[in-house]
Amino acid sequence: MEIRISDPSLVRELIEFLGRASCSAAHTKGCAIEVELPHAPTAVQARRELGLYLAAWGGLHPGVRIEFAGRFPEHDVLVEQLTRDAFDAVDPRPAPL
Repeated sequence: MEIRISDPSLVRELIEFLGRASCSAAHTKGCAIEVELPHAPTAVQARRELGLYLAAWGGLHPGVRIEFAGRFPEHDVLVEQLTRDAFDAVDPRPAPL
């Protein structure tokens, strides 16, 4: 997955942080970093874990923006399914008195 950081002077620090979290991270160009989570069983799980790591790192660096580059179709399908399941679980009929 590719992420982008708003402050290029912090790219190396973020890569080192992700490495300590068992991620494989490499500076690709400009403010972009390619990240892999080899231990994650699915792409959805990898993105979720990476999001948590980035939130933790971002808490230490207020004002720095980090964004995921590109689309994540596996994640979109999962969100759509979870949303559909949540709506199916809600019965629109009022409960009997």
